[in-house]
Amino acid sequence: MRATAVLLLVSAALAAGCGGEDDDETARPTEPLIPPPTEPVEPPPAIDMIDGEYEATIPASARRRYPKVLHRPGRWRLLIAQGALYFEGPGRPGDEEIRFKSIDETTLVVHADARCVDRRARLTDGRYRYALHGGALRFRAVSEPCGDHRFLMTTAPWRRR
Repeated sequence: MRATAVLLLVSAALAAGCGGEDDDETARPTEPLIPPPTEPVEPPPAIDMIDGEYEATIPASARRRYPKVLHRPGRWRLLIAQGALYFEGPGRPGDEEIRFKSIDETTLVVHADARCVDRRARLTDGRYRYALHGGALRFRAVSEPCGDHRFLMTTAPWRRR
């Protein structure tokens, strides 16, 4: 009796298509649990295009537009390398570093900066349009809540050194 019950269960399972090797409807492709590694992404050519050393003179009048900034007007140097903008200027013992989040041929997105005076800027990335013409690099803020970043990047053209 017991053997008959087991035989009926096996027959029912085979009739339902469970475990059959020829049953295409129930066959599922096996996928690896861990996806294969991807190739490293090459940085866009835009980075190479603007990499280099620049300098600019930020006029004193810029302080009227940006009264809360911590930076001073005067002669500034800019190094663009390794996914960051490094600024060195008057009264600055070290570099001011602004890290890229992304870049393409016309747009640069920089990471939010916890050092910005405006609290909103500490959480919000900045977006700039940029153009390089005849050795002069210009940035235009599309959306940037950090006045310090806008002050450094947009108040004067940056001339390649």
